[in-house]
Amino acid sequence: MDGQTKRAFSVWLTPCEKHAQLLLKTIRRLARQYDAPVFYPHVTITSGLSGDFEELKAHIDQTTSGVTPFELKTGALECTSNLFNTLFLTFSHSPRLEDLYSRCTSGIEESAGFEFMPHLSLLYKDMPLHDKQRLADSVRIELEAIEFDGVWVTTPGNREQGWKDVGRWGTVLTKKLA
Repeated sequence: MDGQTKRAFSVWLTPCEKHAQLLLKTIRRLARQYDAPVFYPHVTITSGLSGDFEELKAHIDQTTSGVTPFELKTGALECTSNLFNTLFLTFSHSPRLEDLYSRCTSGIEESAGFEFMPHLSLLYKDMPLHDKQRLADSVRIELEAIEFDGVWVTTPGNREQGWKDVGRWGTVLTKKLA
């Protein structure tokens, strides 16, 4: 039995290296400024999956076969009271992303609490909503579109705190879209 069997998993869409580095620069700056964790930029396709890692890996390999890199047009910076929506970049509707979501979630059971809301977080931090709003009004992202070329499967490293321990998230699968 490997170490990923019966763990929680998320499936992420990840940006191309050039865009990832630009976004990481902002994520790192905000993390320093607000004493928050650094994480890799991503759009969560689905989360709350549990089960056998090898089965999930085979599913992702099959459902992403033939999917090529694509761009998402950026929208506004927004925030919510939710930790995982502290400060995030929205995207315009994308049939390519909807198709990838449908492919990746077909035949698997998602967490009842997961809602597909395509966004790219820039900060995870518990803070008052008015402070988050002020931040959303002041941060600038100079990208009109972001190219995505990877799908990752991640898992929380801390089984007790789960996804809230952002610093211990681990990547167990990386796949380039081709």
